[in-house]
Amino acid sequence: MNPHCRVLTAQTEEGRRALQEVMERSYVADAASVPAQWARVRVVDGVPVSFILVDPDRRMEFPGGDLRYAFINDVATREDRRGEGHFRAIMEDTFASL
Repeated sequence: MNPHCRVLTAQTEEGRRALQEVMERSYVADAASVPAQWARVRVVDGVPVSFILVDPDRRMEFPGGDLRYAFINDVATREDRRGEGHFRAIMEDTFASL
């Protein structure tokens, strides 16, 4: 990961502020619908540029047993930072964390 990039979560006040800021510049989603550690924000050079909201503990019932999966509720990049690879980067970071 770029040393000037980091991923914050809504578990901290800094992460919640960053999430709010990027939502104001893309679209507002329901971050309360996912666990705080899975409301994640990519910050580049101190600027929140994208977010992802993940429900990490979904299950489907099958006769042979349950299938556990994660569901991406929302993901967005601020309008003025699109085309810079932030969507891909936050997706890759999230997949690695799952």
